Order: sequence, then structure tokens, then C-alpha cells
Amino acid sequence: MKKGIYLLLVSFMFVLLPKLVYAGDIYFNNPVKKTNNVFTFTVTVNDLNLNYVTGDLKTPNATITNVTMSNGWINKTGNSNHFYFYHDGKSSGNYTIATFEVTITDNSKYEVENLKYGLNTCTTDIYQNYFGEDGTLVSKEVYDKTCGISKDATLKSLSISSGTLSPKFDSSLEIYSATVENNVSSITFNATPNHSKANIVSGATCALKEGLNTCKIVVKAEAGNTKTYTVTVTRKNKQNQNPMLSSDATFYNFVVHGGTLTTTFQPNVKEYTIHVDKNAGSVYFTFTMNSNHTTYTSGKCSASTEVCRLTVTAEDSVSKITYTFHLVNPNATSPTTGSNNQSSSEVSVNANTSSSSSHTSTSNSSNTNKGNASTEEKKEETIPMETFTIEEEGTLEENNVVETNEETIEVQEESEEEKAKIPFLKHISKNNLIQIGIVLCLFIGIGICSYFVIKSHRKKNKQIFKK
Repeated sequence: MKKGIYLLLVSFMFVLLPKLVYAGDIYFNNPVKKTNNVFTFTVTVNDLNLNYVTGDLKTPNATITNVTMSNGWINKTGNSNHFYFYHDGKSSGNYTIATFEVTITDNSKYEVENLKYGLNTCTTDIYQNYFGEDGTLVSKEVYDKTCGISKDATLKSLSISSGTLSPKFDSSLEIYSATVENNVSSITFNATPNHSKANIVSGATCALKEGLNTCKIVVKAEAGNTKTYTVTVTRKNKQNQNPMLSSDATFYNFVVHGGTLTTTFQPNVKEYTIHVDKNAGSVYFTFTMNSNHTTYTSGKCSASTEVCRLTVTAEDSVSKITYTFHLVNPNATSPTTGSNNQSSSEVSVNANTSSSSSHTSTSNSSNTNKGNASTEEKKEETIPMETFTIEEEGTLEENNVVETNEETIEVQEESEEEKAKIPFLKHISKNNLIQIGIVLCLFIGIGICSYFVIKSHRKKNKQIFKK
């Protein structure tokens, strides 16, 4: 009888030991004998991030009598052969999930089927467990706010019915450009949202006039937030049907030199303010054209100018874009009270020429009578002969007006006499000469006294050193 039981147990061990079932890096390990008919085996993980494991454990001629969970893991199914274990948050590294205890009645083995495992995020399981964005267990209220309603308003793809988007579509980029022929009066955008519950609320089609057109595709997320993708479309003019010359005057990589924009540059916004750098003498711009991907440099606007206008012309020399920049210069003096003049500079770049062929011009606005304005400018440049001052023996006599030619001659004669004098004595009075003499005597006396004191001190030191 004892021999029969022993053979029964040995038979169980030889059948069970070779049956090591695993999937990926989850291992259902070899059983270990606990008593005559009780065995245990563990479920371990090798370097995986998990928060749930589920499957079916087949144990013919054996019953699962106990399941012991490791710290942090929860058994939702008890001693059932269908098991579901979950963890509050991500479990990482090498660790044991659970230990099964089985009691056999005859030869037996175990097999695992339908094994599933992973990291639940923003998911609800059949037991009404709500897993948050990081895999931790959260309340339904938190789940609804963070996971239940999507805030994703990005596009998965975007294409245009005519022309080609530039640059190539990227979900994270929101600004593009394209050029179409003159016979294209409208375009259609084929836009696909990333999230299934997001939708396109406007901008699927866009009517086009000749020249520049700004088309906006607005995507609305399930949560209600929106995201806008902007496409600047240039429709060629009738006189420009040469496909070799682009009518696209838009650009990217816009940089201001000699100052700083107060707001972020956007191609569809045409007016800005620039704070001029403290020591900058001028302001100019560099950018890369979308049509030929060439970098251009504009002409320079003087830092003292109040308004700087940049005009960019496309390769066809017809399509243009103009931007206005108001310059705020920390070194500029306050404008004259009551003046209606506003200084401005015009700089331009033509994509049909090299970057060095830009031109700069300066104009004065707010003056309707150009002839009068020109006369006024000449008057300002003429220095009025009103008041001269003559220095004599170190004193300044003010308000001596030179009114006649005779007095002018006298002043000139006096200047000739002064040339014969020593230049630095011309402006020094007798009192000043006496004061300078006293100071020089003091310095000479101090120098002589210092010499004898130092000489006596050195002699004394030599005597002390000899002792």
C-alpha cells in the first residue's frame, strides 16, 4: 500500500516538472512539494511593466486550494481556475506575482491558456476598476475628467485637393503653405483627426481669390477644446501662368536682427512692434522662402526710424506680402511736440533675385504738402547766426552779438594774435597761474622730505640686519 502511494507521487512529479508554461517574460515555474499530496508553484515576471495578468489554469486531478498574492497585487477571482490579478499602479522589474497551492488526487499536470497581461491605462475592467493615465486606480470622477473625455484635437493626416503642402504634414506643425494655378477657385482639405471622437468643425473647403489666401482647419476634441491648422494658399494671377515661377511669397524661419519682436511672428499677422537693441544702429530681417527654400536677407532700417515696412515679392515678381514693424528705440529722443512727421523705412526682398539685391528707401509721412516739407527741412539744416561769445582773460562774456562785418573782422584779427601765444596759457588767468605754482611747490617739498625719510629708514634697517 505504501509502495503504491509512493509511485503515485513520483508519477505526478515526472509529469508535472517538465511542463513549464510561459508567455513572453512571465514564467509559471516548476512545482515544489509541500506535503504528500500538496504542491506549490509561483508566477514570476522578468523585467516587465505590468498592472494586470489574467488567464485559465487547467489542473486535472488537482484542486487549487489557495492563492497567495505578493505585496501590492490583488486576486479578484479567489481560488478559481480562471484567474485575474491586478496591481494599483505599474509594477516593474523582476518580481513574483502570486503563489498557487494545489492538492492532487491522482497523476496530474497544469497548463495555462488564454494568458493576457499588460499595463492598463485609462481603462475600465469588468470588475469596475478604473485605471488612470499612469496605471493607478482612480475614482470614476477622476477617470471621467482625465480619461473618459478625450482632449486630443490633433490631426492624423492632412492633404489638399490641389497643390502640395509645404512643409510636409506633421501633426505637431500648425502652419503650412501651398500654391495653385489661376484656374483653381477653391480647394478641399482631407483632414483626419487622431481621436475617433474629434471632428472637423470648419475649414474643410476654402474659396480662393487671386494672390494670398488664408485657410484655417479647426479641429474640435471630444472635451470641447480646439486646435487650428493654417494653410496659406497662393492662387496665381492670370498674367502669371509660368509654372516655373512661383507666386508663393510666404516664408518661414523668420528672424529679426537688431531687435526683438514683442509677440511671436505669424505669417497671417501683418503688423508688429520691435524693441530695438540698446546698441543697435539698424534693424534687418532674414527668412527662408517656402517656394524655393532659399534664405534671403532684407535691407536695413535705421534704428532711429519709427516704422519699418518689409515687402516680400514672390518669384513671379507680382505676388507680394507687406509687413509693418513699429520700432521702439531706447536711445531715441522724444519727438518734437506738435510734429506730424513720422519717419519710416521701406525694405524689400524679391525671391526672383539674390538675397543681396534688396533695396532700402526712407520716407516721411503725414505731410500733404511735399514742397513745404522740403523747405522746412532745409531751414532746419541752416545754422542761424544769432549769438557768439568771446573769451578774454579767462572770463566769459555772454550775449555779444556779431551784427556787422567790421566786428567780424576785429574778431578774426584777435584770433590771429592769439595764435602767437602759448595755446594752453590762452585760457589761464593770473590767479590760476599763482594757484598752479603753489601746488607745484607743495609737491616738490613733499618729494624731498620723502626722499630723506626713506633714506634714513633704509640705513637703520641695514644696521639692525648686521646685529
